[in-house]
Amino acid sequence: MTAQIVAKTDGVPLFVEELTKAVLEGGLLVAGPQGWRLDRPLPPFAIPATLQDSLAARLDRLAPVKEIAQIGPRSAANCAYPLLRAVAGRDEPVLRAALAQLEEAELLFRSGTPPDARYTFKHALVQDTAYETLLKSRRQILHRQIADALRGEFAAVAVAEAELVAHHLTQAGLDEPAIEWWGKAGDQALCRSAFKEAAAHLGKAIELADKLAATAPSAAPGSNRLHLQTSLGNALIWTKGHQAAETSAAFYEFDRHARRARGVTRPRARRSRSKPVVPPPDSARPTQFSASSHR
Repeated sequence: MTAQIVAKTDGVPLFVEELTKAVLEGGLLVAGPQGWRLDRPLPPFAIPATLQDSLAARLDRLAPVKEIAQIGPRSAANCAYPLLRAVAGRDEPVLRAALAQLEEAELLFRSGTPPDARYTFKHALVQDTAYETLLKSRRQILHRQIADALRGEFAAVAVAEAELVAHHLTQAGLDEPAIEWWGKAGDQALCRSAFKEAAAHLGKAIELADKLAATAPSAAPGSNRLHLQTSLGNALIWTKGHQAAETSAAFYEFDRHARRARGVTRPRARRSRSKPVVPPPDSARPTQFSASSHR
């Protein structure tokens, strides 16, 4: 048995630990005076082939509390008990017992005491394995429940972590509100002078807006799209430079959508752009440049 575990894990410490626990929890070994021994002949495929298989097997043996493990990963990287309670929909004693069982299995770690506790998974692979066992339809429902809880009972968290709300709305397939929250996240990042982060968030908002425009034109953002394009252009000035192709493209898209909003379909002639006046790098808040200076 030991030789098989060593062979399959290739000496990776986390895999050795998890695979050993999986074998012990599977009831294949019993404690004796000389240590652990096989209780019965080793059945085929008794030892999981991969770390993910091992983690999945351990979660399956915790079937009554498995759903709690599936909810926890996507609530937040460090999930607060009140949010978990709001999404789980379980009675308090049942929820606490389930969390305690996951702690005992060393799949979850806890800091603090409920209702002020926070939970983290032992390893990202535990988090991913729990999530991957969910059906897509169930994943979307959970993401929507988390987004609703954040925007409702935990509004202060939502305001401070707009990208978290945006992520859950996106995964729930709610593109229209997701666009709004990715835009908020981008604006927040701009205010912190986190320009790469801002460009990433705003890029996601625009990607969803393009998708929505193609599938449901009436639901696509109007004036907000112009704001998204301007904000993206401002972020790209800092990350790529005002002469970069990406920056020019962002402001060109602003012009295109502005013309469409005015009912003008013919592209205006391209003309040379004057260099924008850029605030010093240590400015606390970047200046919002006029799109007209980038036409």
